[in-house]
Amino acid sequence: MSNHLNVDLSQYSLDEFVEKVEAQDYQKLLSVLQRLSLDKTITLKELGKIYGRSLAVPQLVGTPIQIADKLEALFREEAGDGFVISPAYLPGSFDEFVYLVIPELQKRGLFRKEYTGRTLKDSLGLN
Repeated sequence: MSNHLNVDLSQYSLDEFVEKVEAQDYQKLLSVLQRLSLDKTITLKELGKIYGRSLAVPQLVGTPIQIADKLEALFREEAGDGFVISPAYLPGSFDEFVYLVIPELQKRGLFRKEYTGRTLKDSLGLN
């Protein structure tokens, strides 16, 4: 949260009430985070738990084909140019994604089947 709010939250106690936190550059984001809780007396610790579970990114669930459909729609709508995957649980989420969703994305031409270069620099065109 510190990074997203551009505030060093380590200066506050985890038991500090959020309304006492000052985030000059990102006051609107902080107010959104405060509204994540119906309780106006939410602490930083409680808000951190909520924030960690509910970042403002799509939470995709479903079969591998349903997840690939949603990722494809986001990609085609130019909502992004790649995928950042956060696991719903560990261990296992990444394995399921790699073995079940990636092949579906590959069929659709949305994920490479092999790298173009021998090294990362080659693949990124940095040589």
